[in-house]
Amino acid sequence: PWTTRAYLQRSFYNNTTTLRNPQKHNQGCIIVIYSLANPSQQGDMSKHYTFTKLAECLADRIEALHLCHDSPKGQALLTVGKAAASPSIKIRIRTHFGTNDQIMSSLAGFGIEPGTIPVGQGCRITNLETYQKHLIEMRAVERLKEPKRQKIHVPSKADVLFGKGAPFQSHLGNIQLRSLVSERYKAYAKAATKGQKMQITKEIVQTVQQNSGLFLRPDGGSWVCVEEEAARQKVSALFRSLRIRIGDT
Repeated sequence: PWTTRAYLQRSFYNNTTTLRNPQKHNQGCIIVIYSLANPSQQGDMSKHYTFTKLAECLADRIEALHLCHDSPKGQALLTVGKAAASPSIKIRIRTHFGTNDQIMSSLAGFGIEPGTIPVGQGCRITNLETYQKHLIEMRAVERLKEPKRQKIHVPSKADVLFGKGAPFQSHLGNIQLRSLVSERYKAYAKAATKGQKMQITKEIVQTVQQNSGLFLRPDGGSWVCVEEEAARQKVSALFRSLRIRIGDT
């Protein structure tokens, strides 16, 4: 089950993502919280209470907030969550409980299509792989939007890390970059002009970026993005290292 911290982190991410889309922000958003966790767990009470407090702190325009639970015991928790909200949020809260069909029917009455919620019979999550893939794609696009974040605290698997030693070279993003360089080596070696070689390095940098990767250098306890030219120079250095390693003159 989700911890309260993870629950709020996910909620905060989803809402701040909406804020970056002016059209969605102007239209407002509708939030549906479908809790499948055991309502007897103490964390559940905290989740419903703290989310309503989080919603008040965000600049997002919330048109409606639907709190759903698949157990009658969840009624008390939903009541607590609603009672904790400010008047401006409280008037937008709707609560739903019962079987999955009952909840979906109730949501449909507010214009929310059941197909948009990945929950099926028995109140079990369906199409989980598709849903997770959608989240990964959304995060990848969001990560590369301008303006980029000034600091990255946890590099992703797709990022290329600047630095020497095994911890850097064994990072998945660095391994994938070396693979790209190896695939393009013959074309790079046959390139007749400096401009042609530069174009190949630019294309490799773009490939990394299209896969949501960033070129990062360490900065204290975090990471910062390097300039495009520095990223291209790193790719060029990998081509030179590969040429030396295979003894190609």
